[in-house]
Amino acid sequence: MHNTLPHRRLLTFVIPILLTGLVTFLMAGALYFAHRHYEQQVISAVQQQQLATTQSMACAIGEIISEVRQDLTYLASRREPASGIAILSEQIGRYYDINGDIYNDIIVVNSSGEPICRVPNSPEEVLPPRWPEIEEVRKGRQSVISKAAICSVNGESEVRVLVPVRSGNELVAIIGGCISLNKLWDKCRASMGTDRNLSYWIVNDVGQIIYGPRTEHVGLNWRDLESECHGANTHADGNRGEIPPHELTFVDHSLKGEEGVAECCNALAGGNLELTAFTRIPLDDARFNLIATVDKQIFTAPVARHARMTYTFLAGLTLLFLLAAYISYRSAGTQARLDEEGKRVADRRRAEEELRRAKERAEAANVAKSEFLANMSHEIRTPLTAILGFADLLLEHGNLAKAPPERIEAVHTIKRNGDSLVRVINDILDLSKIEAGKMTLERTACSPFQIVDDAVSLARVSADAKGLPVELEFEGPIPETILTDATRLRQVLINVTANAVKFTELGSVRIITRLDEDGSRPRLVFDVVDTGIGITPEQVPLLFQPFTQADTSTSRKFGGTGLGLAISKRLARALGGDITVVDTKPGRGTRFRISVATGPLDGVRLIASSDLAHDAGTVRTGEAGDKASPPLLACRILFAEDGPDNQRLIAHVLRQAGAEVTVAENGQIALEAAIEARERGRPFEIILMDMQMPVLDGYAATLKLRQEGFTTPIIALTAHAMTGDREKCTQAGCDDYATKPIDRRKLVEIVRKYRRVTQVS
Repeated sequence: MHNTLPHRRLLTFVIPILLTGLVTFLMAGALYFAHRHYEQQVISAVQQQQLATTQSMACAIGEIISEVRQDLTYLASRREPASGIAILSEQIGRYYDINGDIYNDIIVVNSSGEPICRVPNSPEEVLPPRWPEIEEVRKGRQSVISKAAICSVNGESEVRVLVPVRSGNELVAIIGGCISLNKLWDKCRASMGTDRNLSYWIVNDVGQIIYGPRTEHVGLNWRDLESECHGANTHADGNRGEIPPHELTFVDHSLKGEEGVAECCNALAGGNLELTAFTRIPLDDARFNLIATVDKQIFTAPVARHARMTYTFLAGLTLLFLLAAYISYRSAGTQARLDEEGKRVADRRRAEEELRRAKERAEAANVAKSEFLANMSHEIRTPLTAILGFADLLLEHGNLAKAPPERIEAVHTIKRNGDSLVRVINDILDLSKIEAGKMTLERTACSPFQIVDDAVSLARVSADAKGLPVELEFEGPIPETILTDATRLRQVLINVTANAVKFTELGSVRIITRLDEDGSRPRLVFDVVDTGIGITPEQVPLLFQPFTQADTSTSRKFGGTGLGLAISKRLARALGGDITVVDTKPGRGTRFRISVATGPLDGVRLIASSDLAHDAGTVRTGEAGDKASPPLLACRILFAEDGPDNQRLIAHVLRQAGAEVTVAENGQIALEAAIEARERGRPFEIILMDMQMPVLDGYAATLKLRQEGFTTPIIALTAHAMTGDREKCTQAGCDDYATKPIDRRKLVEIVRKYRRVTQVS
């Protein structure tokens, strides 16, 4: 390590090394004690399972011996006094044929101790005495009772069961069953499925091994072997450590009727440390011990292997940390740059996340706003249909000359305010569409003169009531047609002109039109000049803010929502132009300038201003002369509407136009009426369908009618006027779409149009 290293880089190398060493030491210590604790838990669990298995094996041996004793006792009791020994031998033979899988043999001796028969050998063979108990009976040294014992003869371990055969109180014979301990053991293992790793031993009351894993173990003394292994600290398998003396006396404990577990060094297993479980075999008054041993390494080796792997992993992890410290030492400057870059990335991600959340909130707010506007439009337009429709009926029918002037004025007031409310709703919906980016423009070739003339004609209606002249002027020639959205351009001109008329009490309002070709693309410019109240330059920016007016006092005096100019400015920009205030003074009026793009003018004829004035008179005269009474409707119409007022109004309008109208209160009734009329052979020719009705709405009713095979024109009547509502109606199967409040003349014209289509088809 160089002394010239910066202090900071030195710390980035030394501190990780110190921390790594400390953490490694603590982790190594914790892992050591954890593995020791886990090893003790494994040993304890194995010993408990080993003890339970040993107890089960001892009980199984005792149960089998008890069953053998019962079988032999039953055979001894079956001999009748007159039957003799031959019958007994025959019964024993049959019994052996059935249960000979665990017997070495079954022998019968008489009361003198002389062998009578032996199964499986034939009775004629010479049968020397085999059991000390039988010799004692022959010599009369003890009374004969049923007993069992485990012994070893010529290296083979077996269980011997003696059962006396009596006739009254007289001893007639003795049946001795010699059971192979190996066969008995295999039977117990097969029935219990014990662990094959266990080695079982049977030791008698003096410590002699009666049964062991191998034949050469039989006859050895277990205590001597334990004592021999107890001092073998330097055994060939390594230093196993000294076994505490109290763990070497489990045979003596078992002889006292106890049972338990121990850990000992087994000389017969090569001096390995073994886990030992011991218990008594329930066999009369004889004391035999069942001992189960298993090599400790079988269970501790995986723990030790896991410990070695853990320590190896810890060592590798330590080296990895040291390598990381070295890399950090070598690249401290790079790390600083990476940290800075990471911070910038994190900041950018946080900004993106905030932007995403803000977008989601804005979209959710926009959805909520759209839903509100749709519901608001529907709930207001529906009653407005009845209000404006019945107001028109009051003005058109009856002798108005006999009506009081106040009543006529009241009806005009209702209609005027209803129309104003419709304009407010339309302005709000237009603003919502523009802000949501859903305002669509249809640029087609149209006459700019016709558009501005329409705007002036509408402005003159309100201007005439105030005694104001509205003048239309042209500066130079203008194109015969331009490529723009005629509806939206007309809306902009009407809004700005109506605004000028509203704020002008004296003087005049002028609309000056000219073509501007100075820029890179031609534009049509409209100047709307009034002599009204005017505004200050500071108030100009407020004019184009939604729901805002230049002065709050003007809203109280002149009314209005403050939406007209805001919408107009956005529409003008969408049409490739703008709206600006070029001149204004308080008390002297204002000059608004509207500009829109004309589109390409190649091949478009320019019309002089004198020709335009002549065309205006011709157009208006032609319009007045062309008005004639339209032909009456002669068709059957099904009208679905849930509102009683609108039912009466629209049905009256259609019937007045000559149609036969059937009214349905909801979509379900309309569906049933259409099917019934078709079955009668008088189908409806036109269906007017309100789209929001109870039971079955207009969308579902229209869809079902189309599924039933109806090709009748269906016209949607709805109070929903949001973007996408027309497409929704069309997708449901409607042929056309009309919004509420319903314009009576337009409705009749739509019906007449589709009536003509039906007649042609």
